Amino acid sequence: MIDCALPPSGYMQQLRHWARENNVPLNINFELTPFCNFSCVMCYVRLNEEGAKKQGKVLCADEWLEIAKQAKDMGTLEITLTGGEPFVHPEFRKIYSELNKMGFLITILSNGSLIDESMIEFFREHGMPYRMKLTVYGASNETYRRVCGSADGFTRVSKAIDLLKAAGVPLALTSTIVKENADDLQQIYAFAREKGLPMQHTISVVNSSRSSVNSITSSRFALSDFPDELTLEELEKSKFPPLKSPFAWCASYRTSLWITWHGHLQLCAFMNTPFTSLSGNLKADYESLHGKLEKIKSPAECSDCEWKAFCQRCPGTLCAESSDPEKVSSGLCDMAKNYMKSTLGKRRIDMKKKYVVPESKLIAINIKESIAAASGGISEIAGAAVIKFTHEIDGCRGYYMGVMSAPVKIDSTNFIEYYNELRTYGMEPYFNCLSYNFG
Repeated sequence: MIDCALPPSGYMQQLRHWARENNVPLNINFELTPFCNFSCVMCYVRLNEEGAKKQGKVLCADEWLEIAKQAKDMGTLEITLTGGEPFVHPEFRKIYSELNKMGFLITILSNGSLIDESMIEFFREHGMPYRMKLTVYGASNETYRRVCGSADGFTRVSKAIDLLKAAGVPLALTSTIVKENADDLQQIYAFAREKGLPMQHTISVVNSSRSSVNSITSSRFALSDFPDELTLEELEKSKFPPLKSPFAWCASYRTSLWITWHGHLQLCAFMNTPFTSLSGNLKADYESLHGKLEKIKSPAECSDCEWKAFCQRCPGTLCAESSDPEKVSSGLCDMAKNYMKSTLGKRRIDMKKKYVVPESKLIAINIKESIAAASGGISEIAGAAVIKFTHEIDGCRGYYMGVMSAPVKIDSTNFIEYYNELRTYGMEPYFNCLSYNFG
């Protein structure tokens, strides 16, 4: 999910490990507002004014800045500004400039449509963000109209990207794919390549546990809708090994904190229970929240479920789908069951049988010259290349994903040798007719 904690790397990964050991909120997300100038069909946060009044009061700049002062004393290094749309908050500039003076690394999650020349000048005067992540909802104004209700959204976002790039702001793009914009996926990636920016997308969309004005029931996809599009990378992201704790694989647990627009402390954007309300003592509130989190157990039904390795058992997802992190959702159960069946099927390949790869199927991979042999295409990443291609063996389609920085020729005709040779070059085969992995 796009709003999960951003993956750390290098020194930040070491800091994250230290923070988890010591239960320090290294990153705090300030959800500044539930309001947005877009009306995206899948949004789990956006409220209208009437809905917001029923839930609480939007925190003002002084309240956010008092939280930040206490967070700094607790060891917080990075603050992420999000919403709704953070630029909609009437005191955004005051909040941002004061946070920057305090020395925080500031990340902004935005739809980008409100960034203009005056905002760039503001950033130049008060300090550029540590990084920004903009969500792209389509590759045309027509798609933005369908998804976001904005007739000129793509034009405005494209202009904002050019402004941010020219100003030297570290920038990445994301996209949430639903039925209304699925046809634009390849064009969205082409747009990102044209702009020279990293891009990632997700089809993981959860229900709103926030009483959002939007509903995702008719818009979201299930992973099982794409059995022929899954690579090992996507498959492994969705597999869960036996968990010692419901939060064993949570990137936010004991390292991050989410504070909602009306002053609720919670673990992440999706997990609105348990929570603690701001009392004026952030450290005590944080400890109170974690006392509640430590009592959470995985749903009892999951312990002996045959589909559990393919189930999104994240407590935040459970909370969003069933309003309780300890309760299963029938929808998630069905999704996991269908996902496993459609992806892996019922057939097994006999590892003792000799599988011969036809000469016509041998693939010579050269990053610059021979990539036409690959059916899945290529994208440049940090000077290397991620390569995906398919291969038919005994009626089973295989997917290979790997990072390679030099030309490679795979010329083995024995299946087992073929498989091992691919692994030698950093590529992992996965077959959609298997119920287990080779090797």
